[in-house]
Amino acid sequence: MPTKTLQRDLDIPLSMPGSPRWFSAYGCTVTGETHVEVFIAGSLIGVFEHGDRASRDVLLLGVSEDRTVRRGKLAAAFGVSAELLRQLRNKREVEGLESIVHRQRVGAPRKCTAKLRKRIEGMLDEGHTIDQVQRKLKRGRVRVSRALVGFVRSDWAMRGGLSKAPAGQVPADGVTVHEAAAGVGVQGRLAIEGTGNPPDSTVSARSEEADSNEPRTVVPTAVQDGESVQHAGVWLLLGLLDSWGIYDVAREAVGSHLRIGASTLRIALDAAIAAFAIGERSVEGVRRLRTATAAVLLRVRQCPSAPWVRSVLARAASADGGVRFHFGVAGHFIAEANARGSELRPAVFYVDNHMRPYTGHHTVRTGWRMQDRRARPGVSDYWVHDEDGRPIMRIDVPDHGSLTQWLPALADGLREALGPDARILVGFDRAGAFPEHLAGLRNTGFEFVTYERKPYPQLRHGAFDTTFADGEETIGVCDARCNLGKGRGRVRRVSLLMPDGHQVNLLAISELDPESLYRIARGRWRQENGFKHENQRWGLNQLDGRATVTVPPETVIPNPARRRLDRAIGMARHQEGALRCKLEAATKRETRAALQQQINEVVARRDTWIAQRPHIPTHAPLMDTDLAGKLVRHPGEYKMFLDTLRVALANAESELAALVGPLLPRSAEAKKVLANLFSAPAQVSVSRIRITLTLTPAGTVPELDAISVFLEQCSAMNFSLPGDNSLRTLAFRLSTPNNS
Repeated sequence: MPTKTLQRDLDIPLSMPGSPRWFSAYGCTVTGETHVEVFIAGSLIGVFEHGDRASRDVLLLGVSEDRTVRRGKLAAAFGVSAELLRQLRNKREVEGLESIVHRQRVGAPRKCTAKLRKRIEGMLDEGHTIDQVQRKLKRGRVRVSRALVGFVRSDWAMRGGLSKAPAGQVPADGVTVHEAAAGVGVQGRLAIEGTGNPPDSTVSARSEEADSNEPRTVVPTAVQDGESVQHAGVWLLLGLLDSWGIYDVAREAVGSHLRIGASTLRIALDAAIAAFAIGERSVEGVRRLRTATAAVLLRVRQCPSAPWVRSVLARAASADGGVRFHFGVAGHFIAEANARGSELRPAVFYVDNHMRPYTGHHTVRTGWRMQDRRARPGVSDYWVHDEDGRPIMRIDVPDHGSLTQWLPALADGLREALGPDARILVGFDRAGAFPEHLAGLRNTGFEFVTYERKPYPQLRHGAFDTTFADGEETIGVCDARCNLGKGRGRVRRVSLLMPDGHQVNLLAISELDPESLYRIARGRWRQENGFKHENQRWGLNQLDGRATVTVPPETVIPNPARRRLDRAIGMARHQEGALRCKLEAATKRETRAALQQQINEVVARRDTWIAQRPHIPTHAPLMDTDLAGKLVRHPGEYKMFLDTLRVALANAESELAALVGPLLPRSAEAKKVLANLFSAPAQVSVSRIRITLTLTPAGTVPELDAISVFLEQCSAMNFSLPGDNSLRTLAFRLSTPNNS
């Protein structure tokens, strides 16, 4: 979903595959085959060749002087670590720029000479594995590590080396690149390429060390026949997501610069989707797939572990891959939501924030969580849902910015996705019903509907001159205009008289009739229900990545000293009131004297704190508070990648529920029936043109009858498995006593 507005307003890179790697709102690097170009505000400021460290370092240090640039993103855009950037800055301050230009390479000389590389590639062409190559070199008195051989094999595979290997070495799915990082491991590969660790690298590394039986290479295989293949019902989801192009978007978002093979990404996505589908709400649920038939389910020689899947997806999310994946999928669902509308009616979207609480030991920003009626540590996500309550996209806001701050940017993103002439109606709650915000949406051409904030005039019953029916009840309507004040103009005010006599006011800019506006405003509860379902079913509130980064010291935050002072003043006032009540009820002179003494002490402390209050600002730079060096945040790229899968799965579930629901005796249980179907085992039969799954789900007789018809409908859609180059269609049928 390309959008310059979101890049500028949200300060997050939304570039598509092959485009710039952003390090600020206006700065980026563009990597070519032989060189890297550096742009600031659209102007080329420098170019350096691959391997030219001196030119790269000089440009890197020059750009790092801009205080608006985030040095972590800058280092990633230049392909170096943040630690190297810090060392370069310190070295320049102490020894000058000349020391940077003539900086010597540290460490031992490279072992992989051109002659050794040619020898290793020759063995790989003969079909030898990494371990075989290492043993042959060892017998020839050449000692190399398995990681080095795996790194050479990676480059060899990227140049099409697998196509020259013997037939037994190439997967039957026709994959040209598979497990190029064999022997290196994801963590070692990231260190070699200088791209940094994935968001949960600490946990991944520890888990990989603990799992000593896990192979370093997960090799794909062709689709195979199988009896009682556990969880085979998830192939229904895989086929639907592949038909939507979700796998293609993921491959384009990751690109070729991360060296993740197509089969590697496909296996990791399959495993994560299958884990989510069977009820596991995090990637750790991949371990629940390790059954005797897991190799058939995931089309691999051996089922991957949760650390392996987590590491691959973390790499895919790095270098803005998660952002590109998220907004690429969002563009598809925005277009689908617009297509479900009509020419006479605008496309309707709901925007609201959802606060994800954090219960770990780190210090993070706090935000208001309405469900708890209090502020809690965590992250606020701003979500966009369509009119049916299906999730579309989100952005994470660690500083808990207001709805009026983020809604215009999200609305601009919707417009860029649908085109400048598209009619868009945005629904939101009272948190965005401020005059200046409403006037801004109206002036930029957006339609909206929201609830008016109290106080507003209560109309007499005679003012509601029209009505419309809501089921068996009648709602009165008074359609008028409302002045926003201060020269901001007017908006439409629709006052509704509810059946219980309660008055509700809607503010809108739209030509829709009052009944339609009422149903759109009431339909926003689908978004609230969606938050609850997406958390309970798909794990929306999962932390996913546990790594943290320090908040920049110049960040302005609410001053904790002022918050403590205000709380102390409030407690003093409460204590004073309680003591005065006791004083009023006391009869003994000694008791009254003691209480009066306590009151005087409390009042003295309170007055001292009130006198200090004007000198303590409400907001202050982090470096000037006691949270300096303690306040952290969780990088969002890895979670955004997983949340994109959750968005796609929630939409797929809704799409399938709309098919199976009318067939069930209780349509409200459609998603429960689908959950049983996804976890169902199946007999898999593979032919040249078709893959037949005979499923055995749990269910009552009426539910099984409905599932049988539903599977016939799914078979007619001609799904195929992602990564199956033969494009064999999936045929689903229900197991019966005759064919089980």
